[in-house]
Amino acid sequence: MIDTVIFDFDGLLVDTEIIAYEIYRRILDKHGFVFTKEEYTQYYSGKTDTLNAENIIKHYHLPYTIEELLQMTFELEEEISSKGVKLKPGAKELLAYLKANHYHIALATSSFKKRAVNILQEHDILKYFDTCVFLEDVKHSKPHPEIFLKALEKLNVSNKNAIVLEDSENGIKAAINAKIAVICIPDMKTPSKEHLDKTLFTGRSLFDVLTYLQTYSSDNLTKKDEQMKIIEIINRDPLLIQQLLKVWESSVRATHLFLSDNEINNIKEYVPQALKEVGHLLIIENDKKIPVGFMGIDNQHLEMLFISNEERKKGLGKMLLKYGIENFGINDLAVNKQNPLAKEFYEHMGFIVYKQTETDEQGNPYPLLYMKRKQI
Repeated sequence: MIDTVIFDFDGLLVDTEIIAYEIYRRILDKHGFVFTKEEYTQYYSGKTDTLNAENIIKHYHLPYTIEELLQMTFELEEEISSKGVKLKPGAKELLAYLKANHYHIALATSSFKKRAVNILQEHDILKYFDTCVFLEDVKHSKPHPEIFLKALEKLNVSNKNAIVLEDSENGIKAAINAKIAVICIPDMKTPSKEHLDKTLFTGRSLFDVLTYLQTYSSDNLTKKDEQMKIIEIINRDPLLIQQLLKVWESSVRATHLFLSDNEINNIKEYVPQALKEVGHLLIIENDKKIPVGFMGIDNQHLEMLFISNEERKKGLGKMLLKYGIENFGINDLAVNKQNPLAKEFYEHMGFIVYKQTETDEQGNPYPLLYMKRKQI
């Protein structure tokens, strides 16, 4: 199951390849050389700034050191980028979908940190990434797999559940060398058929990746339906309550990072009673008949929804909520303002914020966002 997406940067997430071409064109024009897009795409696209600087100095016999040429490129890029660097089509939509569905998200770029972070902040998308690996963080550039392996290590995830999004041949090679599945969205230069044949597929834009993951997720949910059972609980015996209490604590410790240990332990004392009193209590069991998530509903209001941390990012929350909407008419809910991932999840499921309070319903200093389902 795919639970991790690693993004390349230049040419994949942001439209910077055309800027790189313009930088080299201006530098070479001062020395009387004509530099075409075809030449850029054939020899320089998808390579690091340092390698490109070295190759351009050699090929055109320019009177600069690598450091001097790099400094010139940085200054020109600042000048050109001051007019704005565009995101690639589908970038924000894909990132928002991944975040709302609790994917691990990483950036693995051959760009310098300062440059990349400035562009990400300009578009307010740095917040979507769980971790980033920059040129300064690795010893070897693509096609060496180091940059992707480092991203996996920082996320503490397996390559088996990850995909890489790339636009260049070196990026595809690096992903394959890291034994990670890769999707290619070509930019100025389309990789060779030999390289494209090794990818999951070649898309026209990041919108195609979004469609792929939505379809993949839907297929995966169908398979889970055969293994996972949603059951409404009438007899709430002590053993079940203890099992659900473990699910609650596992979930809260992973998602409610604004709570201290003491606060979690204090709230935990009231959970068993809430489980016994809620109007409709539904659990989701794994194939071993062990509860891994639960949901409580009262009068079309979602009182609670928790998934064990070990089972998060597998679509179970979506399954439960969808079941609650279809069978119990869930129409509204409240979520902690300090839990932005939950807010994004419910927004993705069709809920919108209609009011907020500075305390929870018991008067504790935990701001709440009240959400209701959008009427279609």
